[in-house]
Amino acid sequence: MGRRWSDLDIDDLKRMARCDYPAQSIAQMLHRSPSGVIAKAYELKISLQSHHRLLPRGFKRPRPRGFSLN
Repeated sequence: MGRRWSDLDIDDLKRMARCDYPAQSIAQMLHRSPSGVIAKAYELKISLQSHHRLLPRGFKRPRPRGFSLN
């Protein structure tokens, strides 16, 4: 069993799911396994399916607070 999900982790998961981040990216940013992220999203009834939103050219998705891919 991995580490417990904090309220902040859950808030970040919800925020990233709303912004259509894939499970792999969410897992990397939360330092968790993709299967752990998918299981938690399922438990919380959070969709990780892309909503195929049409975004304006050059649009950058907002990053959850405190996260950087650098």
